[in-house]
Formats: sequence, structure tokens, C-alpha cells
Amino acid sequence: MKIKTIDIQYFRTSSLNMSCDGLKHVKSLPFLSIVQATRGFYEIGIGSAPPTTLKEMGTFIAPAYQMQHITHHTDPASGNMTAHWIFLDVVVNHQYRLDEIFRFPLVLPVEYESTLCTIIDTVTTQDSLCLKLAEIYRLIQILIDIGTPQEAEDDRNRLISSYVKQHLAERLSPAVLARELNVSIPTLFRIFRQNFDMTPANYVNNMRLMQAVGLLDTTDKSITEISKLAGFYDQPLFSRLFKHKYGVSPSEYRHDFRR
Repeated sequence: MKIKTIDIQYFRTSSLNMSCDGLKHVKSLPFLSIVQATRGFYEIGIGSAPPTTLKEMGTFIAPAYQMQHITHHTDPASGNMTAHWIFLDVVVNHQYRLDEIFRFPLVLPVEYESTLCTIIDTVTTQDSLCLKLAEIYRLIQILIDIGTPQEAEDDRNRLISSYVKQHLAERLSPAVLARELNVSIPTLFRIFRQNFDMTPANYVNNMRLMQAVGLLDTTDKSITEISKLAGFYDQPLFSRLFKHKYGVSPSEYRHDFRR
């Protein structure tokens, strides 16, 4: 695919400084994550793949909407772990996410580690939006250079994903989705079984939970606000589904994430 346009829809940098060795996170996020340990190191597994152990300054790249199994390890000498990261939502040719058309290595090649550290530091500390964006485009070029081109998902899957993401805060019943896709409800269920191996309701809830994790990671909004923004108007249901998927409650997740 010839790349004609690259649009940065969203970006955010953040960091951590913690002293809890062995802390585990299981999560999936609605954006591409590039995460670097600057002291200590990570173990990281994506989906069902076995975990990979990184070294200090090692960086992992996690595609959007895929489950991350992360273990944090402190530096033995200092007893601390520090890390920083950048979250990206980048659209190519006005229709494809960057990680839909490129498969990235789990671990950033070592020759880019120092450059990435500089990029994240600059984006974090620079006041000028133009200079921030220049650094992000520099990072995007690195990702393209190390990525392997792949076929994007078919148009129907992309239409479903795009529609659900844009309407998460609304009532997304099977009838609404069937009407949007111009299919019958039985056909809708068959499409979801064949393409996503789950029911429409489970698919929507998974997308909402990933949106909630993203908001817990990147905002200071209350759990109640996040529940509603993600489309859950029954907060106890939200908490039950969140704990079932991620193993901790939303408040416990936020506490652990910000140690």
C-alpha cells in the first residue's frame, strides 16, 4: 500500500516511578503503545504469546486492542523502576490505523532506544505543538522502517470496529448494529461469530472495557464518569465486567497503575 497521508489523531506521554517489584498488569488499550523502561525492566506478552523479558532501556510495542500481560521489575541496585511511554492513534490514508497495515516487532531494535528516549522526553517537555508533532512523525517513520507491511482487515470488520468505537457511549443493541450494517439480526450474530468469535454484546463490552482502561490510564476522571463515557450506565455491571476481564476493580487498577 502506498502511503499518501498520515494523520495523528491522538497522542499522550506519561511516566512512572515505582518500587513494587513484580507488579503485574493485564490490559488492552484503544491505541498503539510504545513503552520504555529507563530503570529496571519489563516482562511483556501480547495475547497468548509467552512473555519476553526486556533489559533496561528495552522498549515494547503493543498494538491497539490486543491484551497486554505486563510484569514490572525494579532495578536491584536502587529498588526502583522508572519508565515512560507514548500512546498513539495514527490513521493512514484516512482509513487505516498504523498497526492495521504494519506488524511491528514486540521489542524495539536496540539501535533506536536512545532516539526513542529523546523523542518521548521532547514530546513530554516541549511546549510547542509543532515541535511535539515533528518528534511524533519522527517516531512514526521509525515504526514504518521497522514494521512489516500486512493486509488490513476487510472493509466490513473495519466498518464494525469504526462504528462501535464512535458510538460507545450510546445504546448499541443488536437491532442498532444490524440496521447500521443493513443485515438481519441472525446474520449479524453469524458475522460476529465468524469474524470475532463472540456475540455482538460481548464485542461491544470488550471495546468499552478497553476504552475504560485507556481513560483510567490517561485521565483523572472519576470511575463513575469513565463508566458512562465508556457506555456503561450500570456502574456495578461495569465493575463486575472490568474485574472479570482484568482481574482487579477499576479503582484497584488505577491505584496499581499510578504507584
